[in-house]
Parts: sequence; C-alpha cells; structure tokens
Amino acid sequence: MIKKRKLGVKGALILSVTCLLGIMFVPVAIVLTVGMAPAIAAGMLDKSEEKLKGMTVGFMNFAGCYPYILTLIARYGNDPEIAFNIIFQPINIVIIYMLAGCGYAIEYGIVRLVAAFLVQSAERRIKDIAKEQEDMVERWGQEVTGDIPLDAHGFAIPQPETQKPAS
Repeated sequence: MIKKRKLGVKGALILSVTCLLGIMFVPVAIVLTVGMAPAIAAGMLDKSEEKLKGMTVGFMNFAGCYPYILTLIARYGNDPEIAFNIIFQPINIVIIYMLAGCGYAIEYGIVRLVAAFLVQSAERRIKDIAKEQEDMVERWGQEVTGDIPLDAHGFAIPQPETQKPAS
C-alpha cells in the first residue's frame, strides 16, 4: 500500500508561488522545466527520508541551468523564443545534464567515502574494547569476563583446579 503524503499549508503556498512565478517568467520556467528534469527524477526516486540524492543532484543541476537563465534574462529580456533556442541547442542540454551527472557522482562518492570511514572507525573501536577487556582481566581476574559460573548470590563457583604434575 502506498502511503500518500499531504501537501499541507506550507507546501500549498510554495506550489502557488511557484506557479505564479512560472506564469510571470515563462521563458525561465521553460528552461528550468527541461533543464531540471534529472533533479526532479532524482527527487522522486530518492526514497530516503533526508532526500540527499535529490538535493545533491538538484543543486548541481541548477548550477548547470543558472548560466543559461542569467543569459536569458540579462541579454534578451523575457523572450520565450530565446528560451526555446537555448533548450534546443544540444550542447546546452549536454552541459546542464552533465552537471546533474556530477551531482550523482558526488553523492555516490561521498556515500562510499563516509561508509568506509565508519567501517574503519568501528573496527578501531572494537580493537580498543578488546584491549580494555584484556586489561580488566589482567587487573581484576578472570571473574570479570563473565565466563565463570556464579552462584545465586553472584559469587564465583569454585572450579576444580587442573591437575598439577606430581613432584
């Protein structure tokens, strides 16, 4: 069963403002809609609660779109024809989508790097704990290991000593 998420007041406000800005700045909305497709896909496919993959890909994808949006607004004004010219030039789409791919690569690499660091840290901690246990046994005796049977009051049950060689 798919769990449906409600939009809420904050989400409805953001959606309304986004639609209003999209209507006011149609050329920018055209470039962003086509250019940010990888980020939208990453955000929808990312099932983690933090949505880090969607954010990483989204920021890098926006970095690829930004120069074209800036050129569109600064040089040509708010002209939809120029927006379509920008989108239909293959090199522009390749550059925008390559930066989205860099976002995927960054996310993949960072996840692997952090995982390797955590594994090494855990292994070092296990070794430290084993050393501390050895020190405790040396200082307090074998009773601290928990391997010796205890009586009802928590005292060690005397074990028969190993046979000593006859002298």
